[in-house]
Amino acid sequence: MARKFTKLPSLANVQAGSTATLIIPRGVTYDSIHLEYSGVTLAQIQNIEVLINGKVIQSYTDAVRLQALNKHYKRNIKSGVLTFHFVRPEMENIALRRMTAIGTADVQTFEIKFDIAAAAAAPVVDAYAIKSNQSALGMITKVKRFPASSATSGLKEIDNIPKEGRIAAIHLFKADISKVEVEIDDSKVYELAKTLGAGIQVDHGRNPDAAVHTSIDFHLEGDPFQALAMTYPNGQKIQDFRIRPTLDTSGAFDIVVEYLTDFNGI
Repeated sequence: MARKFTKLPSLANVQAGSTATLIIPRGVTYDSIHLEYSGVTLAQIQNIEVLINGKVIQSYTDAVRLQALNKHYKRNIKSGVLTFHFVRPEMENIALRRMTAIGTADVQTFEIKFDIAAAAAAPVVDAYAIKSNQSALGMITKVKRFPASSATSGLKEIDNIPKEGRIAAIHLFKADISKVEVEIDDSKVYELAKTLGAGIQVDHGRNPDAAVHTSIDFHLEGDPFQALAMTYPNGQKIQDFRIRPTLDTSGAFDIVVEYLTDFNGI
C-alpha cells in the first residue's frame, strides 16, 4: 500500500510534572513516529521509553540524547520535532532500511512514555506517524542504556554488557574519552583513538560529535549484517565481551548500545 502520513491519537497527561503516554494503534507497520512539541524543551522531555507488550525496547535519558543519536546518523533534524526512526534511513537499500520497521500484526500493545519536567512552561505535544503495510514484528532496534563510572582516569574495563543479536553501535556519553577498545573472546575487534575513529565515521557519512559522545559504529557501509554478531556462524554464543574506554578524567558516563535483534531477550 502507499505510505500513510497521519496524526496519532492524543497523548495523555501532557502537562508539567507528569508522565505523558502515547498509545499507538495496532494493525499497521510503523516506519517512524514524530512528536511535534512546543512549550517544553528537549531537555525537559525526560526518561523516554518505547514499549512493546509492556517491555521497554528503547530508552533515552531525555530527548537531547535521542536527538544526539539522530544527529550521529545525519537524520533530518527539524526544530520542534522529535523523531523515532524505526526504519533506518542510513542503511544501504530499501530492504535493509525497512528490516527494523515496527510491525504490529502480532503485537498486543505499543506505546511511548516520557516524563515532562516540572519546569516546562506550557507543554503541547502532538504525534504523527509514517505507516506502511501490516506486518508481524521482526528484527527491531533495541536501544539500551548502561550507566558506568570510574573513580580514576585511565583505562576502564566493562565486561557486563549483555550479549544479544548484533550490535550496530556503541555510544559512550562522556566528552573526554580518548580511545576505545572492544574485545570478544580475547580477540580485539576495535582499538582506535577517538579522533581516528571519528574521522573514519565521517568518511562513511556519519556525523560524530566528540563534545558529547564517543561512538563505535559497526555498520558504516549501511549493512546490518556487518554489525558485531554476538554469536559465531556455527551458532555458538560469544562467551566474553569487553569494552575498554580510556578516560581522561574520572566520573560517571553512560554506555548506550544499539542492538539489531528480535523482540525476545533483554
